[in-house]
Amino acid sequence: MDTSLLRLRRPQPAGAVFAGWPATLPELGTALVSVLPRGVPQAISFGTLEELLHCEAVAYCGEDAQPDEVHYLRLRWDEGVVDSGSSGSGVFLSTGQLVGVMTGGFGDCEQQQGPDDYGRFDLAYRAGLYRWLGAQ
Repeated sequence: MDTSLLRLRRPQPAGAVFAGWPATLPELGTALVSVLPRGVPQAISFGTLEELLHCEAVAYCGEDAQPDEVHYLRLRWDEGVVDSGSSGSGVFLSTGQLVGVMTGGFGDCEQQQGPDDYGRFDLAYRAGLYRWLGAQ
């Protein structure tokens, strides 16, 4: 999964909050929300966790694939659409906790329900983001 981390050199803007993340995977059927980086106001999509994907099930894994671990969350959209340019956007639980980062998929204006795939944020955290974000 591609991951970027933005370092703030000043206090965050007024009203900005930091999202936490859960220690466990959401269950299939869990309602999720994606906030998309498309202009002002930002777009939002509502969907459901449809499938947990292993590397052997998607093309995003390279030679370092670990086929025994769930790497991606596949969502089906109920309302809203995720379109090109949304890579890197987050998908959240209703509690506001970040569970994944948009990696790819099939959703667009023609096929609004998707599905779309999100890399697990907790894997990126364990792979190195913990150095900057601290202990969970």
